[in-house]
Order: sequence, then structure tokens, then C-alpha cells
Amino acid sequence: MNPPLRPFRCLNGDCGFPHGGRCAREAEFADPAASCVELMRGEAPAAPAEIPAPKAEDLLPWSGQHFTTREGLALTRRGKTACIALIGPAGSGKTSLIASLFLQIANGRRPGLPLRFAGSRSLPALDRLIQKAAAWGGSAEQQIVDHTPVSAEPDPGTFLHLSLRPEEDRDAPVLEVLLSDVAGEHFAEWALESNEKTTTRLPFLPLCQEVMVLVDAHALQGEEGGTLDMDTAMVIRRLVQESRSWPRRPHLSLVYTKLDQILPREEIVLDAQLWKRLEDDSWRSVQAMLEARDDGMNAEVTGVAAFPCALAKGQPAGVTELFGAAITRINKQRPWARLELPVPAGGPSFLCVRRERP
Repeated sequence: MNPPLRPFRCLNGDCGFPHGGRCAREAEFADPAASCVELMRGEAPAAPAEIPAPKAEDLLPWSGQHFTTREGLALTRRGKTACIALIGPAGSGKTSLIASLFLQIANGRRPGLPLRFAGSRSLPALDRLIQKAAAWGGSAEQQIVDHTPVSAEPDPGTFLHLSLRPEEDRDAPVLEVLLSDVAGEHFAEWALESNEKTTTRLPFLPLCQEVMVLVDAHALQGEEGGTLDMDTAMVIRRLVQESRSWPRRPHLSLVYTKLDQILPREEIVLDAQLWKRLEDDSWRSVQAMLEARDDGMNAEVTGVAAFPCALAKGQPAGVTELFGAAITRINKQRPWARLELPVPAGGPSFLCVRRERP
């Protein structure tokens, strides 16, 4: 007995002939079953073969998540990079400050920051970070962003990345910005004792041109304000001591956060009266900043309100201005020392173009 005929199948998705309908190309083929080139007999197409997992060497050089210190260092070798460290105790607002900055850049509201968004190699991590912040309703009892977890890995995710481009329409170079996002517990251990164990988690600090020490202005006025002030001063002094051996000493900023909780949210003004209150509450930290200046570091004191209210009701205060000033200082820095090449007496004149003039 001859084997039964296998059913028709057609490569043309509009053809109804295999199901008893009309051939999509009946105008070309009077007898589609005998002459149509797209009609054939056979079993249903097999399931596609499983695609093998990509090899490590075929993957992109970034994962879309937090950069490790090694990845951040590799990025600094490719072009102009602004590396900014946000340090401070747990709950001081480091992650909230990054979320606020990214939301303002994404919304196009960038007072004091003449740079526009040009991409991010950690965009999934940033998106996950701001989802909760964007949904925050304004309640002081509700957490704005998730707390950065403590990690025991030797080189875990450290930086969030932003690519920023000047506002001009011309083909301006992109500035790569790395913002550290590390749990405050690591800084507390490092401030108490700088050893191999405590510095393993913070190897990125010598790479940073800017260091911002954050302190919760509202918490300074609470029962634990004195302890917080002492811990912040300890971090500043440790930073001053360690930076003496770094290739370049960073610019140091003491940033009072959560100003909206000690000032009317409708009008956050950094006036002399506010500074007097803050200096009285954090005199140890202010003294440590003065010692940093005496030690040769550039140091300043400022304040921000990253989330004074829900985003639909108002905008942050001082955030883009803070980072705009930091990036401006970084752009003015020379990436390397002046190259002085002596021109020998009586030598050829073309050697003069090789000597850098002040």
C-alpha cells in the first residue's frame, strides 16, 4: 500500500490552498498543486533550534547595571570623564541625590547645568532607581528610594553612568560622568580605621576629582545629631589624610541634604541665617572642613533638597547647580602636567612648535 500523502503547506502566508481555499498565485499557475513553486507537501516546520548562549568575549563591555571600579577605570582611559564620589553615613541621601539629578536631566530642567542627556551605559539600573522615586507621593514616612545594600564582593557595582553633551547644536564632545553609589556603612568603617579590609570596598576614591560628603540637615537637629556630626567630621578627616597620597587631591564639598525638612518647602533659601543654624548643629564637621583647607584642599559648604515634594508639585532645589559647579571645575582641570621640552641653542626651528608655552 502506498504511504498516505502528506498535507500541503505553502510558503506564502496569504495562501488558502492548503486549507481548501484559493491559491494566492492562481493567476500564474492554473494547477497550483502541480506547478506552484511555493506549494509543497511535508510536515509542519520544525521548531527553531535553540540559540546558544553568547560567549563572554562576545558580550558588550557593560551590563547596563552598576559599573565596577574596574569598568569605571577602563572608561576613564577612553576620554574625558568626571568621576564624582558621594560619601556619607547611611540615610544621608546619596542615592536620592543621584535619582533627583537624573530625573531633572531627563525632564530637561537643568538650572546651572549646561549639559544635556546623551546616553547611559547603566540606564537599566538608573531606571530601576527612579521608578520608586517618581512614584513617591510626598509623605515623609514613605521611603523615596531603596537603601543601597551592603556588599561583601571584592569589586561589586560602584558607579552609575551618565553621558552628557553641551547644549550647543555643534558636534561637541561627550563628557562621561561616573557617580558612586555605595552603602554608607562602608564609609563608617573606613573612617574608623583605614586598612586593607576597609579600603577594599572603596578603591575608587583616588580616581575621583570631586568628593561630596553628605549629611542629613534634619537629623543634625535630632537626638543623635551630635553623634552624626562626629561621624561626619571623622569621615572628612580620614579623607584629608588619605588624599595626601593620591595622584590628585579632589575638590571637597560638605553638602547638607534634606533642607526641605528644616525650611518651608515653598521657599528654600540658603541665606546667612540658615548657615548659622547649620554651623551650630555641625560645628565639628565645619571645623574639619577648615582643617581640610589648611591642608591645601579646595573645600566648600553647600546644601540641597533632592525631593522637597512630589515631582508633580515642585522641583528639587540646588541639585543641578551642585553638579554643574562640580563638572565645571573638572572641565577646567588639566588631564596631565605641562610638557616642557627644551629647545637646544642653534637647533632647527621646527622644534619650537613642540614646546608648550604658558
